[in-house]
Amino acid sequence: MRKLQVICLLIFSLLVASCHAQLKQNFYQNTCPNVESIVKAAVTNKFQQTFVTVPGTLRLFFHDCFVRGCDASVFLANANAEKDHPDDLSLAGDGFDTVIKAKAALDSNPGCRNQVSCADILALATRDVIALAGGPSYSVELGRRDGRISTKASVQNKLPHPNFNLDQLNTMFASHGLSQTDMIALSGAHTLGFSHCSKFSSRIYSKSGIDPTLNRQYALQLRQMCPVNVDPNIAINMDPTTPRTFDNAYYKNLQQGKGLFSSDQVLFTDARSRATVNLFASNSNAFNQAFVTAITKLGRVGVLTEIYLLDVSSFDGSPKAAEIETCQIEKLIISWATTKNFVDCGIFFMRHMEMYMGNHTRAWDCGFPKDKRAKKRKCSLLRKKYAYKILTCDINRHKDRVLNEANDLDNETNEY
Repeated sequence: MRKLQVICLLIFSLLVASCHAQLKQNFYQNTCPNVESIVKAAVTNKFQQTFVTVPGTLRLFFHDCFVRGCDASVFLANANAEKDHPDDLSLAGDGFDTVIKAKAALDSNPGCRNQVSCADILALATRDVIALAGGPSYSVELGRRDGRISTKASVQNKLPHPNFNLDQLNTMFASHGLSQTDMIALSGAHTLGFSHCSKFSSRIYSKSGIDPTLNRQYALQLRQMCPVNVDPNIAINMDPTTPRTFDNAYYKNLQQGKGLFSSDQVLFTDARSRATVNLFASNSNAFNQAFVTAITKLGRVGVLTEIYLLDVSSFDGSPKAAEIETCQIEKLIISWATTKNFVDCGIFFMRHMEMYMGNHTRAWDCGFPKDKRAKKRKCSLLRKKYAYKILTCDINRHKDRVLNEANDLDNETNEY
């Protein structure tokens, strides 16, 4: 019964729909047509207050999308939230604040209030900070829903580490549908931002000396900025040449052995990726185009839109009847069904059944108790039973996703 309740809670909270929606650029044209200009104004204002807005927002977008998909779950707060995982503790507060201020600006507009998801706001803000730092602007696909689940466990082994080799990077990015070229292009975001000394100290302090793939003069400079027992709050620019400009200097630095992380430098030292680094270093347009392609693909990772369930029959004779019988769903035969209304969707059939009152010549009794409270309990139980049967049926192509999210939600609620 608990699993059934969790699945129903999950589905009702996600607003069950009858079709699978795709991301599109004009998603808010009928609800909040000025969404992009409102977000851009808020982001620009935040940018003028602090440059950390740029790397903070960009990194936040990446971390959010690589954990549970681009669903803004990194914003959720609880006793066991994503943002409290060690890999997320260094996310800059200014990144979160950028989205919070943009949402406040949208909510101050009566037509946009509670219309735009935080996931979409983050995607738009990311595009805007890149442009403000001198990078390319691009069209942003919209229509993401915000997630409702956020756990520390979901972050584990989902984000690349500074010591990853090329195979590890490719494997992780490929799991999200991103190619090696996409990975190299997205790594170019390290032309902005900073890192704490502890993330690369093993490259400048080790028993064997300085990492041989690291430019020695650069390594000595890093030692001066990050002495032994340095304050852990000290941060170093990722790009030693143009740290406040979104450009292709990152790749030129790699050619000179100035990649701060070994996961950066390996893109040049490994022959399999070196040609792409050389291309991006010599051709800024090629880099910008590849980056726009890659970050657009990143923005599609694991997005929550409307959930596709399946069409179900409400009477004998429907083309779906045979499939539904295999799910052992309680099929109801109703006298008023016609060939024009036999297709219905999920739990909405139960609503039709409850609301139908018949007419002067033909009435239909659903058999519910006359007592209002008893009837309400009966309706609730039937809805849950019906939804459970539909959602966990083998012909629901998202059955595994439903069960996985139900398990996550069940685990989260057990922690309180």
